[in-house]
Amino acid sequence: MTVFTEVGKGLVVSKDVTPQLVRVLRINESPEVIETCLELITNIAETECVKTQVAKGGVCEAVVDVVRRHRDTPSSDLFPPIIKTATDLIVYILVGDDSMGIVYGGGSGPVYQELVEWLTSELEDLQIAGALAMGNFARSDAHCIQMVQSGIAEKLLKVLSSHNTGEGDIRLQHALLSALRNLSIAKENKPALISQL
Repeated sequence: MTVFTEVGKGLVVSKDVTPQLVRVLRINESPEVIETCLELITNIAETECVKTQVAKGGVCEAVVDVVRRHRDTPSSDLFPPIIKTATDLIVYILVGDDSMGIVYGGGSGPVYQELVEWLTSELEDLQIAGALAMGNFARSDAHCIQMVQSGIAEKLLKVLSSHNTGEGDIRLQHALLSALRNLSIAKENKPALISQL
């Protein structure tokens, strides 16, 4: 990963470069440029305010577009690293409380809906990112209750049951169990979750 100096990060953060970054992610076809852009966003999004800025500025939507393009046409050796860097970036942005709320969009945000779809992807990296994202969204009691009511726990349990053979990537099982744990924290969710087991 490219290393950026603190002065460089400060300059990038002081100007809102979000529109330029979104433009690069949406129109550039060079895997190397896209990966560098994703790394840049990851490096500058260390603070809550920058996570919020990029969430408001459409970066997550642009990153989802990158994932779609590279998932559907894995045309280079950089395909797996781009998917991994992109999914890690979205999960990282969701660590911020405000940015997580923006992306959740009351349960109907387009990025949130896409992340729910990732749970049933054929690509394990997308499943892992989807499960980690669900765990981040479930940090809010209001989201957590709404998510259980909308059937997210059932989706997580279904994926877990099909990946509970001891084979495959243990990160997926861990992400699924962590998301379910977060969903179970709200008192209102406990009876619903028990009934689904």
